[in-house]
Amino acid sequence: MTGVEHPQNGFTLAITSGKGGVGKTSIALNLAIQLSRLQTDVLLIDVNFGLANLGVLLNLVSEDTLEDVLEGRCALFQTIKRGPEGLNVIPASLSSSQSFSFTPLKQKVLTRQLGKLKEKFDLILIDTPSGMSTGVSSVLSVADETVVITTPEPTAVVDAYAMVKLIHNSGAERRLSLLINMVKSRDQALDLKAKFDQMTNRFLNCHLVSRGCVLFDPGVAEAVWRQVPFVVRNANAPASLCLAEIAKGLLEEMKVKSSDGEMGVQYPS
Repeated sequence: MTGVEHPQNGFTLAITSGKGGVGKTSIALNLAIQLSRLQTDVLLIDVNFGLANLGVLLNLVSEDTLEDVLEGRCALFQTIKRGPEGLNVIPASLSSSQSFSFTPLKQKVLTRQLGKLKEKFDLILIDTPSGMSTGVSSVLSVADETVVITTPEPTAVVDAYAMVKLIHNSGAERRLSLLINMVKSRDQALDLKAKFDQMTNRFLNCHLVSRGCVLFDPGVAEAVWRQVPFVVRNANAPASLCLAEIAKGLLEEMKVKSSDGEMGVQYPS
């Protein structure tokens, strides 16, 4: 890998948001592909139980899903499928019944299974449901870092702050970062991050590290409609280049995650 070293141990990154419609799943998928392009062994897991958002974006149908693992119907490694450019994907089921419950026992199973996966992959990305629905807090608790996705839309910013507050108040010191999607310019992203910092510093006494921004790109909607990741459809498009930059920065920070403690959430003195 040119210019970027592999992390020493597997790293788990949860992608979440306070509301739907901010591009969370699309960011998770396309970021995972950009990381794969850096010769990183990446696993992308869909925990949107019953929605299968990743499967829809990839036009991927699988008989064995994460729900099957948690219900004890199959082994975890049976569910891993190949996605674009060598990406490994564990899909969720589109046909899950409403009776599926992410019980404390299943949460323990997921935690144990993730521990096994961290021995096999450089990086695990978890695409969570939007908002703090049942089980989301447990999924976030096993992640080394949680990336909160928002857009410049005022309601999205408010919901992102509410999500950060819920995570912060849950009691565990999780690493938190912010990624701003669909911005008109980098200056707009910097201004929004500064305003977000004012809220979190004042009311939560914490500061989220920036994971960067993704510029608005009309080609993203076209790629989603065609069920092709936008970084595959056009690697040189604005959104694709933004995620390439984010992927490289993420890997560079992962190299020192266990020694300097500078990634993720920081608590001002």
